[in-house]
Amino acid sequence: MVNGRRVTDSASIDVTSMVLNGLINTRILAICRELGIEAIGLSGVDAGLIGAHKRPPVPVSEGSSETVDYGFVGDIDSVNAAVIEKLLDDGLMPVVSPLSADSNGTLLNINADTVAAAIGGALAAEKLVLCTGAPGILESVSDPSTVISYTDLQGLKRLRDSGRLKDGMLPRPSRSKMRSAAACGACT
Repeated sequence: MVNGRRVTDSASIDVTSMVLNGLINTRILAICRELGIEAIGLSGVDAGLIGAHKRPPVPVSEGSSETVDYGFVGDIDSVNAAVIEKLLDDGLMPVVSPLSADSNGTLLNINADTVAAAIGGALAAEKLVLCTGAPGILESVSDPSTVISYTDLQGLKRLRDSGRLKDGMLPRPSRSKMRSAAACGACT
């Protein structure tokens, strides 16, 4: 991890693909079956759902000449909302793994919150609900009881501008995700 973001090397992308697309997606689908939910598993690669490019090396910190290469980590260029809409129109709930590929077919690991926000924005969803094992975005980094359970674009901007987004919270409200979340209306 560098500045709250994961680095994915060539060995890790294969393992990540097997775990997210295989094990985790299948387990979620099994739970859906148990609950009587007709669901289908897919990744950002399937039918070109998520268009992405490899994240270029970036400065370790603002003004630094030292750079970090995140490896096989991707940034989203586009979301083909029609893929999700077709599934929903057919009564199927999509369970999306946050992997995609660039135009050359290179697999890329993308932050799951970012994928969820981008899909929500592309669908103009009313609300984006993020379920995570992490405590979430905290009002006060040192106090885990200050989890923010609801926010909107202005709230995310306020937290970012005040410098209260730290460590693992940093990737969650990126500018692109904030735009996508704004298209959803609210984040929970």
